[in-house]
Amino acid sequence: MTGSVPAEIYNIDFLLQLDLNDNLLTGTIATEIGDVRYLQFVQIENNKFTGTVPTEMGNLVFMSVFDAFSNELTGSMPQEVCNLRNQFPDDPVNLLEKLTVDCNTTAIFQVNCPVPDCCTSCG
Repeated sequence: MTGSVPAEIYNIDFLLQLDLNDNLLTGTIATEIGDVRYLQFVQIENNKFTGTVPTEMGNLVFMSVFDAFSNELTGSMPQEVCNLRNQFPDDPVNLLEKLTVDCNTTAIFQVNCPVPDCCTSCG
């Protein structure tokens, strides 16, 4: 699949998994992704997404996996997303169990995301 992600995908009320791995998708991660209330898995690795991770992803309180490595993302992981890793500080189980971006590379494209405080690993 090539091109950008159709905006209509963010209007699916009960979308639980967004698995777009291993395509040639381009453009940015749309801020509307934060409106997909019940989204649990966001897997967009191995594409050509550019720009930054939108702060609106911090609205995805049910998200347990966010894999976005092997893209052309830059900037810093928003604190709103990092907070999902520690949304229940007294509970050893947090919903966002896996958060992986290109963060410790010498590549041009990387996201500042400290391990283990925010990201679980670097792609």
